[in-house]
Amino acid sequence: MSHKIQIMLVEDEPAILRGLSANITQCSKDYEIIGTAYNGIDALEAIRTQKPDIVITDIRMPMMDGLDLIEAAREFCPDTYFVILTGYAEFEYAKRAMKLQVVDYLLKPVDPDALEELLGRLEEKLLQNSEKDIRNYLTQNLSRDSEHTVDYNPLEGSTLYFLFAFYGTVASGMYIELATGSLIARDSDYSFLDGISESCRMRIMALRGNYLNETVFAILTDSDSPVSAKEVEEAARRIHKQLFSEEVFVSCILSNPIYEGLDIPSHVRSCYLCAASHIIFGQSRFFCQNEKAPVESGYIENMTVTEETKELLKMLKPAMTPADIETLCQGLTGIWSEKDATQLQIQTDLRYALNTAARKSDSGHEISTDPAELLASSSSYEELCQNLKLEFTKLCTGHSKAADKVPHTQALAWKVRDYLDQNYTCTVTYKNFTEIFGYNEKYISYIFKEEFSISPSKYILKLRMTAAKNLMRQHPDMLLKDVAEAVGYDDQLYFSRVFKNSEGMSPKAYQKLEGEKK
Repeated sequence: MSHKIQIMLVEDEPAILRGLSANITQCSKDYEIIGTAYNGIDALEAIRTQKPDIVITDIRMPMMDGLDLIEAAREFCPDTYFVILTGYAEFEYAKRAMKLQVVDYLLKPVDPDALEELLGRLEEKLLQNSEKDIRNYLTQNLSRDSEHTVDYNPLEGSTLYFLFAFYGTVASGMYIELATGSLIARDSDYSFLDGISESCRMRIMALRGNYLNETVFAILTDSDSPVSAKEVEEAARRIHKQLFSEEVFVSCILSNPIYEGLDIPSHVRSCYLCAASHIIFGQSRFFCQNEKAPVESGYIENMTVTEETKELLKMLKPAMTPADIETLCQGLTGIWSEKDATQLQIQTDLRYALNTAARKSDSGHEISTDPAELLASSSSYEELCQNLKLEFTKLCTGHSKAADKVPHTQALAWKVRDYLDQNYTCTVTYKNFTEIFGYNEKYISYIFKEEFSISPSKYILKLRMTAAKNLMRQHPDMLLKDVAEAVGYDDQLYFSRVFKNSEGMSPKAYQKLEGEKK
């Protein structure tokens, strides 16, 4: 927690009040007595203004007894923990205290050991509640399309850093749904954070990001125990080392410090822009946001095709042999690899290359794959090269050489479609295709797009969105959390973002619109 645990004492006997106060201050330096009162009326006003974490109150007092005090204070301090202090073991008092959700009691004379044990239990509960509040606050502020609001800021007195970890490229859900990186991000074990957090004197928590193949680590430091930016970076680098994967490259970007948890959305946008502009395809890298020059939107808009790519594409012609296509794809990936090309640079070059091939080709085929999708489904230059060969084969020869080796490609495509129709609400990855159908996932994706003019990941998205709309039409009062889970999403916020991107409105707005039609 970023502040001491604040305690208020209410007792009409001064001697008991002084003794209780002395015992509490001796228990821990993290406990702070912010007020005392001799009767319920004075205590109620003090609780209203100071909102303590814990109130320890006598039951029998003049003007207003302890239970009446708790009942009145609950209206404006629902999160405060109340403890009753009494020498009476009366059943009626106990029953009423239970109804008021009193967390515990202390008997007079107060045993110091019992007091310390009680405060330790309450401190643990307060820490757990504090983490929930912080997670909720961060989740809402991380979301680019959040429809929720947070009433207060639990990060006062704290400095926040975000570490954005991407398993593969930065890509939207429609392209990354089935990719290996998304599976790794969802199923990774982050228990190692406890050791780093303890040794570095920081609070570190893992959060869901805006992309399926992304995890966001929130690193929090308190003003009471300041930590330098260098120490934060060292902790972030340790996290990055723990994220190593042989299956996909992992890129991490550490944000600039965010003081008091203010203006998080603008910091998040800046980091995403910086990540997309500087992530090197195929390389696991760590970098800090402040190491890079500020990235303006114009940088992305003015991205130009490299001269080496333009020169290589001069070999494109209406009809090309498999050897020509192999040379072209090896040449393109070689250029990007040698230059440590960023994701955005490769997408720019790819878009130009595919458009040029379609324009010069006499096959009659149109481009059916977005460059971002090609990158999202490739975890290395070798995979990217294979994917490119399939695309250029289709555009420049009118057929796939690989397709000639499998006589029943149409039947296979329909088998895949039947499988997706039955399992779209479950976790499906490209690797499942190899295990189930016996063919390389890239090949299956290719023949599926050839048959249905849509990729498997987009087809799953279409199925899920259709099912979600049907559910909301038939059950307009259904909770969005339940709708999301029913169609295959365990994260309501992510479901809301995907739905809005796909349908042009939020699911909440869709529910309202359908409700008005009835």
